[in-house]
Amino acid sequence: RAALATGLVTGSEIEAILESAEIKADAPPAPQLFHLGYLGPFEEDVSLLGTTKGYRLKHALDGDEKPAFAPIFLVAPSLTPAPIPDLGLFAEKTFQGMDQLTDKIIERQDAVTVDGLNAYELTGAGTDHATGSPAFVYELMVKAQTGGFFRLLGLAPESERKRLGDEFIKIGRSFRAG
Repeated sequence: RAALATGLVTGSEIEAILESAEIKADAPPAPQLFHLGYLGPFEEDVSLLGTTKGYRLKHALDGDEKPAFAPIFLVAPSLTPAPIPDLGLFAEKTFQGMDQLTDKIIERQDAVTVDGLNAYELTGAGTDHATGSPAFVYELMVKAQTGGFFRLLGLAPESERKRLGDEFIKIGRSFRAG
């Protein structure tokens, strides 16, 4: 109404806009930014919104004790195509910046190639902030072809390292951009 009252648009212009509008059955699907070729014991958790995807265990872990917290795997594309000059240093800083853990230590780190893209993989440990339980972390930072990055992160209780450590690596290495 304000646009009409101020003369910004006329009634006939609004009619022309409405007459040219099309209603389609479905919006076209958004382009897929990435996919994982292997999920192992994990499945997508569709409760997350946005470009980050989360994966949770399909079934509860076998064993006498319930883990202190639920293992999770995340894939988060960067929000901007900003260049990352030193992928290793960037991966270390994101690991050290994780709010979920205290007393963080990096145990292993390597430059790797995933889907033909430069990547940096590290494993580490820390203490889960919420539960006080020991935790282990898998992080894979993949440099995107058009700038920016993809951050893949596996987080689980230390007691599940034997069961899930190799699974996190397999999931990370199955990453495909686009």
